[in-house]
Amino acid sequence: MQSKKLTLIEAVTMALTGYIFSVLGQMLVYEYKGLILNIRECMLIAFLFFLFSIGKNFGIRRFFEKFGKKIMKYLKLRKRKKIKKT
Repeated sequence: MQSKKLTLIEAVTMALTGYIFSVLGQMLVYEYKGLILNIRECMLIAFLFFLFSIGKNFGIRRFFEKFGKKIMKYLKLRKRKKIKKT
């Protein structure tokens, strides 16, 4: 089981790499589409998604830490029932 601190570090790391790719990607895509934004505007847009990403990654990880075993148990039971029917 992963600690909440390690979960947060993982979520921030994933979001930070996403942030960097997002800023670079925005600059390329927006320029290609003819929308000219400066680096500061791209960074602001990406930062908002960065915050959303941290929350999403943290929440999903905590959900699976809490319910992961129950989900796997349920899936195994369903699989067994499906096998018995055939």
